[in-house]
Amino acid sequence: MTTLSPALPAAGEHRPVALIEDLKALGRFRSKMAQQALSVNVARMMYDKPYAFDRIALAHSSADASLQRLALQLFAHYSKDDAAAH
Repeated sequence: MTTLSPALPAAGEHRPVALIEDLKALGRFRSKMAQQALSVNVARMMYDKPYAFDRIALAHSSADASLQRLALQLFAHYSKDDAAAH
């Protein structure tokens, strides 16, 4: 039986860098979204910025004030990374 291991990047290739590493915040976000019957894929939130912004916008438009606040916190985190890149 063979053991599966993560593929190593080829020479000159880089592994994708997570946009956010706060798994606790993403877990809270996923739980709060689930309470509103909205789905969130945490892995996509970590690496797919358009998906993350879509979910954040959806959360911000909800009637749940705590979910709105969490969406703003996540938005600030993703936006901070954009500002640092420029």
